[in-house]
Amino acid sequence: MKRLAALLLSAALTLGPLSGCREPAAGTQTPAEFEGPAALEVVNAVFPRCGYGDGSGDVEYLTGDEDGKEFLTAYLDNAYGLPDPWEDAAVIRGMGASAFELAVLRMEDEGAAVRAATALMTYTFERQGDFAGYAPDQADMAANGSVNQRGPYAALFICPDTNLADRAFEAVLSGAELPAPGAPEESGPPEQSDFLGPDPWRDPNHSDRCLFTQPNKDDMSLYDTSAIRAAWEKDDPDRLSKEDRRIYDKAKSVLRKVLKDGMSGLEKETAIYSWIVNNVNYDWTHQDQMAETPRESFTPYGGLVNRKAVCLGYAATFQLLCDLAGVECITVVGAAFQSQEDHGWNMVRLDGDWYCVDVTWDANYREQGFSWKASGPEDWRYFNVTSDEMAESNHQWDYANTPEAVTEGNGGG
Repeated sequence: MKRLAALLLSAALTLGPLSGCREPAAGTQTPAEFEGPAALEVVNAVFPRCGYGDGSGDVEYLTGDEDGKEFLTAYLDNAYGLPDPWEDAAVIRGMGASAFELAVLRMEDEGAAVRAATALMTYTFERQGDFAGYAPDQADMAANGSVNQRGPYAALFICPDTNLADRAFEAVLSGAELPAPGAPEESGPPEQSDFLGPDPWRDPNHSDRCLFTQPNKDDMSLYDTSAIRAAWEKDDPDRLSKEDRRIYDKAKSVLRKVLKDGMSGLEKETAIYSWIVNNVNYDWTHQDQMAETPRESFTPYGGLVNRKAVCLGYAATFQLLCDLAGVECITVVGAAFQSQEDHGWNMVRLDGDWYCVDVTWDANYREQGFSWKASGPEDWRYFNVTSDEMAESNHQWDYANTPEAVTEGNGGG
């Protein structure tokens, strides 16, 4: 979300201090008078007080010790894009499907710390976009993340209890007594917020839809399945490349398992959707700043052979299986989170009517252990919905050149 967040943060700096950043308490020591603790000491004080259960989750420490400084430096550059050099830093971050992150930076002076805090605020917007739709609870945690600045220190807390984390940060820097772990101040639950762009970000021809611009963060080019489809028509896969042959064989195995003679188009689509939702996991390397997502995860190879994919891989897998099963289908390469994140999904046409499907987000809900078990259409949120419903759930696309799905009823009449 760099473009939109940067504009907002630039305006905030022009108007005054950053909202959400903590000002130094009156009467506290200046950096010249108070050397201050190491960044790792601050992070270690915050960690047991941030609401992250018993701390036994899958987390990674990034520190500036001799063995880890090179990786930490690369992470701070890739993730935060700090505008100034840092003197000391420590990060604890969640792995996989987790937005959890604690970061403390000691900068050269207070001005550099304010600029670092601005970069951290931008990062919280980006992390919300990384998980929006894929892991809504993690997106909410990122949306409610806390950014602090005190003297030469800047800190980011994306965690369940930012209130207590903030208090611990202030206490360890001021030399005060640390709050007891698990004893947050009395308050209500954090406010859940979906960042909605102001009016200039609305599409001029659809006042109820966000303006679509392709983010182009990922290579969203579609995998060419023409050879696989031709081989399917001829029932002759012998001339396929090794990669395409593996896709072909897996597709054939899936369709033999889920399709039955006499099925309607809707029944075929439902069977294919159900198999993908319940058998393909998301490739969470896509949310990791320091991991490279393999290209296979963007293709049917990821969905059918590796059983691991990102959105375009889910959509390509669904597209190919529908093509082979005789269900009319297209892939929509669009965006999500107010056109800040690349995203892909599908549309199917049943009895002349178009419907939208997002198998990725339904599979993510199953993988995240949400209350519905993803067993059938009654449990899915993004199966055969209208274009308006997709827009309301933070999808954006080329509205003028994409079929409009207007029929309700999930294809069941």
